[in-house]
Amino acid sequence: MNKKISQDLFKKNIDLIIIIIGLLIFASNVNRFLHWQRLKGQETELRTQVYQGQQEENRLSQLLEYSSTNEFIRSELRRKLGLGQENEVIVSLPDLPHVEVTNTSQKEEQIPNPLAWYRLFFN
Repeated sequence: MNKKISQDLFKKNIDLIIIIIGLLIFASNVNRFLHWQRLKGQETELRTQVYQGQQEENRLSQLLEYSSTNEFIRSELRRKLGLGQENEVIVSLPDLPHVEVTNTSQKEEQIPNPLAWYRLFFN
């Protein structure tokens, strides 16, 4: 009888060990799945950055090609140096001085609206 109890106890312990090992394997697989999901999100983000980099590179290469054309050179000579073509009159205006605008609303006193209407009509 004692042998039977020890065998039943041994079987229960083996079952418990198998369940624990199964749970550990399951937890490991869940962890790997979550890690895979994070990596997939990072991959999507990096692909987006690569695409944006390629678009920027294309834009810059087109700008570089345009900057070597005669049209661009002429427009820059007109804009920066004021040069023109033959028989062309260029009018150059001086730069206006910078004028600072002060905010006068801060200096005005804050009065209630009914009082402002009263002052408007009776003062």
